[in-house]
Amino acid sequence: LATCRTKMSYSILIILVLLSFSSSATKLKSQSNESQTTNLIESQNKLLVDESTFSNINEVGTAHFDLNIELDFDQKVVFGTQTLHMIAKISSLKNIILDIRDLTIVRAYDSDGVDLKFVIDPNVNPKLGQKLEIEFNRSLLKDTAFVILIDFVTSKNATAINWLTKQQTAGNKQPFMYTQ
Repeated sequence: LATCRTKMSYSILIILVLLSFSSSATKLKSQSNESQTTNLIESQNKLLVDESTFSNINEVGTAHFDLNIELDFDQKVVFGTQTLHMIAKISSLKNIILDIRDLTIVRAYDSDGVDLKFVIDPNVNPKLGQKLEIEFNRSLLKDTAFVILIDFVTSKNATAINWLTKQQTAGNKQPFMYTQ
């Protein structure tokens, strides 16, 4: 039941992301073909600037991710493994930088199970959280696909996770967790 609810939460998030892309695509369709071509060429030559993340988005891209979690309703924590399927956008990629908040990183490792060194910036940005930097054991070439796994545990006070007791639910039978 918890896994189903978790999948539903992430499905809703994915739908919201797709809707935002759809909205952007509709705006692009209204431009002339010549304008679209010019915009595409300009965007390929520019570095992306995103002030809402610490991540190195110009150096690495995420192709897919898998999330495997277990919910502990008694402790009000989530144990999980995030599997990131990524692609190097530059030559000599040495690390990835991710945003985290209210997480304890237990382990970072590659698809062969080899541990990777990671560092969490102790400074917490009120809007972005913390920076998680994972270093590779070797530099990766441009267009290299790779997989990173991250084992984590959420904080009991994680700001984006809400826990309801069974008494707080409509049926009073099962506890419930939702994320924001």
